[in-house]
Amino acid sequence: IFYHDGAEVAAADMLAKAEAAMARVAVEARGEAWRMTAIDISRARMDFHSSNEQTAELKASVDRHDAMVAGWPADLQGSDTALVQRAYADYYRGVSLEMSDDDAGALPPLIDAYRSFVAAEKKKPNDPDLLYWIGWAGAEVYAVGSRLDREEEFAPLFEVSVQAAEKLVAIQDLDESSRVLRVAVAETWAQHLSNVGRHAEAIAQQQAIVDDRLKAFEDYNGPDGGTGADVGW
Repeated sequence: IFYHDGAEVAAADMLAKAEAAMARVAVEARGEAWRMTAIDISRARMDFHSSNEQTAELKASVDRHDAMVAGWPADLQGSDTALVQRAYADYYRGVSLEMSDDDAGALPPLIDAYRSFVAAEKKKPNDPDLLYWIGWAGAEVYAVGSRLDREEEFAPLFEVSVQAAEKLVAIQDLDESSRVLRVAVAETWAQHLSNVGRHAEAIAQQQAIVDDRLKAFEDYNGPDGGTGADVGW
């Protein structure tokens, strides 16, 4: 709902109601299920402010997310779950600094987020959520690095993100968010290959994107129907 035009008010209302419902749970009753639901809502809050380019609100929600994880029991602080949740906060902290035109400040938390997602995925190979975030975090690092004239430095890192996106689509090829990621990183990677003179590889990458879109169109053009939008990507 966060990504549809005109849905910002409905999404904000939904988040506010969810947060209010969580706040009504007695402190003594807030166990593991409550904690995981609360952190998921917090992550959605960061995503909402990022999607709607609300810089100040995003920075505040990142701080709250970090504080929420810091308040978890001591035995969870070194857990993989805490690592990933801190990575989400690092990612959105970097995005908020990008939105403030502070690329130099954005780069360190984005790199930290990328490295954390990669470390977590090594423990849970081919986890779709982690592959997704490796893709986007690496893409953000590369974009910021390019604006800072450090494109070549971060190209190997971004290539890992491209590979993660390809793995993700192979796992769940009909998931829209996976396909969006795959196209976004593949287009950027093709441009990079062209920029460094690897033109044949760049053309092959672009052709692979077209082939993927044609396949998506064929997959959707079944009993449930399909549209040319899948190819238009």
